[in-house]
Amino acid sequence: MLIYGYILTKTKNMTSQEKITTHSFEVKKDTTPPLNEVVTTLLADEEIQKLPEAEQGRVIVDRFIGSLVRHGGVESSNAEVGVMNADEILSHMDKIGTNDENGLHTIREITRTDGLRESVKQLAGDARTAQLFGHMTEQLGVTRGSDGTPYYTLTTRAQMDGYIEAGGKRNDNKNVGPYQDPQEWVGVFMSDIDDIASGYRESRSTSEIARDVQSADSITPEAHKRAQELYAARSTANVLGIDTEMMRRSAEFIRDRDELTKRELGARAVSLAMRRPIQRYRDSHNAWFDRRMQGYR
Repeated sequence: MLIYGYILTKTKNMTSQEKITTHSFEVKKDTTPPLNEVVTTLLADEEIQKLPEAEQGRVIVDRFIGSLVRHGGVESSNAEVGVMNADEILSHMDKIGTNDENGLHTIREITRTDGLRESVKQLAGDARTAQLFGHMTEQLGVTRGSDGTPYYTLTTRAQMDGYIEAGGKRNDNKNVGPYQDPQEWVGVFMSDIDDIASGYRESRSTSEIARDVQSADSITPEAHKRAQELYAARSTANVLGIDTEMMRRSAEFIRDRDELTKRELGARAVSLAMRRPIQRYRDSHNAWFDRRMQGYR
């Protein structure tokens, strides 16, 4: 059974992203790394190369798709083309080498801006990923608002990895102290997303988490600590340009897949890039909990 064709097609009214109180963060207008640099890194990634060969190309493509979504629209130097969104770029990639009434589609239809054309050349030139051309569009969930605006759902954990990782230094929280990890929020935020995708807990709105932050006397110290950390992480994610509503939607989509599809996804169902920050956060929390419990003995 092929998994390429699992597409989101239902159009519905999409809710706007929740407004999150962000306090006094200073935002530097960083940009994501050029897409050809992203692909160069993916093709040489040692963690990916440890996967079964049949899975490597799919993970690379998924991470690329997540990177495209994080990067945002790519503006062509050709004014007639304008800005191409992620789903439009994937559609152009799928058409390369095919004919229609306008003739043969070539890579020249994809802009050089932000290293996009070069990244497509790299993917087309690697045997692991070249075979997936023609099926790129099917991998990204797309719904459209009443005005035609696309709303994306990432359909694998590898895509969510790519979305977060593509931020590079843009993921740095500019509001941390000199000896703090500027990307510590990633482990907290993605641990929650991983729990939702795994079915360990339901997604909670930021307003619900905020109520827990203000309820130290009526919830356990552990629950209060988790609420404080998650509220801060979501606030940081929002300030740094993460679409937190899309990530929630994506996690719920991955959770709700049928079991056969989950098995067939294989390595694509495993978070590689985010595994370390997630585990660091969980280890830190468990150590805190152990110290606290020892204090009661």
